[in-house]
Amino acid sequence: MPAVVGSAAQFLYNATSGDLYFDRDGADAAYAAIQIAKLTGQKTLVASDLMVV
Repeated sequence: MPAVVGSAAQFLYNATSGDLYFDRDGADAAYAAIQIAKLTGQKTLVASDLMVV
């Protein structure tokens, strides 16, 4: 899994496996990152690819 940066909520993307995680507290250890999707085909992901509703 990619390294967490900071203590804010963030998405983490593993371009090798396609796994997308959400970490609600960043580097704080109170909550673990959870896998929310496995993406196929696309190995590059940028912030504008995500829409949170």
